[in-house]
Amino acid sequence: MALRTDPKPIFLDFDGVIGTWVSDSVAPANYSDFLELESIEITVPEVETVKLIGRRTSTLGLAIDSQNRATDSVAACTIKTNTFHPALLAIAMGANVSETTQAGADVTLDTVTTVLNVWVPLTNYAIAPHDTGKEVVLKTSSDVTVAHNAQTLDAVTNIQTFLSTGTAKFQLDLDLGMIRAVHTDAVGAGMKLAYDKEARTWETYEAGAALSSYVHIMGKAKNSNSGKVGTLDIWRANLAPDGPFTVPTGEKHFQGSFKGDLITPTVSIRGAVPTRPWRFRDRTA
Repeated sequence: MALRTDPKPIFLDFDGVIGTWVSDSVAPANYSDFLELESIEITVPEVETVKLIGRRTSTLGLAIDSQNRATDSVAACTIKTNTFHPALLAIAMGANVSETTQAGADVTLDTVTTVLNVWVPLTNYAIAPHDTGKEVVLKTSSDVTVAHNAQTLDAVTNIQTFLSTGTAKFQLDLDLGMIRAVHTDAVGAGMKLAYDKEARTWETYEAGAALSSYVHIMGKAKNSNSGKVGTLDIWRANLAPDGPFTVPTGEKHFQGSFKGDLITPTVSIRGAVPTRPWRFRDRTA
């Protein structure tokens, strides 16, 4: 079938997935779920033009020849997104990503120096709520129990307040694992807190270092005019953060931008060795 010659406006709805290269010779083995990629900008290599200009009287100022030559630039892409595969989020934050687990356990003694109306960290995060297992008990250094017989859990701040005869004694932030004395009875050095830790698993990002990663970006591009679905493959992009990783004012989601050079793989990916760094296939039949 010959290539079409008629003009064709292209309006695309794009759904993309991202997979991380295992090594230089091993293509991605798995991919993210479909991401909300706000935009993908692909730039082509720049060229320089060398001109041969006539200098004789009869050819003065005329172009005798013109040649385009490659510069040091390469094909590159810039991506903006507000949804993140863990590997993509790690790049945006400059982070190593891992899974960490806290086992549920009975903490019989966590010694802390409490301060009136000041939050003080405990040894552990993710404290189990009062009345789910063992009671949360605070004692003084001389083993005098700071009495409490009622509580509230604020749904927004996740803070427990323990009450005794209508007077608040101390507060806990369960997620952060922090205590705040709100009554002089709960203030002192060497205070003893007993509680249960909740079983928790976190996706952990140790962040703040320079980081980049080789990824394969693969997407479905639906042509809004024809209704047909094409495909886009950016075979091997060396992505790094492009600007700050932010939560815009008034928004509830992270936003990030990435950029990187496009590399032509030398190994097979999806059954063939690519000959160019990226490919777009606009379905016509």
